[in-house]
Amino acid sequence: MGPVTEPTIGCAHCKSVPGSGANLGPTSKLAGTEYQRVIRLPPSDPGKSLFRKEVQPRLQHRAYKAWQRTRNDATAAGRPPPKPPDETAALPHRPCLRRVGKWLAEEAGIEELPVEPMAFYSCDPPWLGHRGGTTFRVDLPLATRRSDPPAVRREAALRAIAELPQPDVTIWSDGSARGGMEQGGAGALIQFHHLNKEETVRAPAGAVCSSLRAELTAMREALAAVAGLEDGELASIKSVRLLTDSRSGLQLLGRGPASQTMALAAEVWRLLNTLAENGTETVLQWVPGHAGLDGNETADRLAGEATAGDQDSAPIDLSSARAAVTRHVRELSRRRTTAAHPHPDPTPGHDSLARWGSVTLSQLRTGTSPLTRDTLYKIGLAANDECPACGEPDSVTHLLTDCPAYEAARRRRWGVDPRLVDVLGGPAARVVDFIEGVGRTEPPLDPPAPPPP
Repeated sequence: MGPVTEPTIGCAHCKSVPGSGANLGPTSKLAGTEYQRVIRLPPSDPGKSLFRKEVQPRLQHRAYKAWQRTRNDATAAGRPPPKPPDETAALPHRPCLRRVGKWLAEEAGIEELPVEPMAFYSCDPPWLGHRGGTTFRVDLPLATRRSDPPAVRREAALRAIAELPQPDVTIWSDGSARGGMEQGGAGALIQFHHLNKEETVRAPAGAVCSSLRAELTAMREALAAVAGLEDGELASIKSVRLLTDSRSGLQLLGRGPASQTMALAAEVWRLLNTLAENGTETVLQWVPGHAGLDGNETADRLAGEATAGDQDSAPIDLSSARAAVTRHVRELSRRRTTAAHPHPDPTPGHDSLARWGSVTLSQLRTGTSPLTRDTLYKIGLAANDECPACGEPDSVTHLLTDCPAYEAARRRRWGVDPRLVDVLGGPAARVVDFIEGVGRTEPPLDPPAPPPP
């Protein structure tokens, strides 16, 4: 009788004894893990080149092919080549999600920055995540507002500080980011009262970062300086007081270590737990900024100096990257809107025009009007986009400001070389009068084909 085999339930066992014995996970999971490690390498690491390989073209763009055929036909006929109907038609290959993401990252200036890993869970189990010894205070005994005079806010802050136990170490931390979104810097003043000495900390927070991230960086660097002391000095510290003007930072940390999704915030909690294991009580107190507190002013100065540091070495987190791409896309949209519609304000007198004049002016303002050949060419009602008066490529800008055939009529109404914003920003009746005066009140369609013989 042969040996009894283990029953198989659900799927067959792996036939490779060494592979199954190694307890390796699925290949796709292993590949994904290695991929995440590669993209987080520093820009100078040779392994980064694996991720920088150009994406192989997969699909040819039919719109691009059609545009190329139109250009070739126009060149053969001696006509100026037409512009692409849209931005994507100028690309040889149709853009996919990965290509667009890569382009946006490059244009937003974040493609070469090191990536901070996400903190999906706390490194410690829940029953060890918060060991006590850490207190967050985000209010003052006397309620103040940002509009209060500095002396009032300073008095409220000093009263809050006086109510705290006398610490062995006082930390004043502050962060700075230009415009709240780039060139971040972190600074901290550390006062060791029991050792009668002071230390200063400066650290770059990242080329792309928020003010919150700069504040958390300052807390992390200051706590790391305290937690990194030698055992003898660290054992003598029984209480730490951290004073910061970042209420949002304290509120984020106050949710607990298991609620942090930023690796930076999780690292701050790790340092707080390290001090708690040493028996150190830590109080994090919010104080108003720019209220004349000497320690806060010093930390603010240190943070400003840190913005000039090596920002390329500071990693970028997902939230900052998303915000940078969002700002870049918003700027692209603004530029396109300005180019297509340079006069966003209503044209004076638009509402008082008759229906035909009102509709015509609205079409001219959008840059798409049936009175110009480029619009007719795009919708297939004209063989080309040549101006019927001069033969140059026709458009709203050409009709209103550039066409030499209408120079005299244009000069009588707006002077020499008017800009499109001057034309559309002037009286609405003058624009309609110009269109009627040059005889462009009807779409310039192609003449009908002669009847067959």
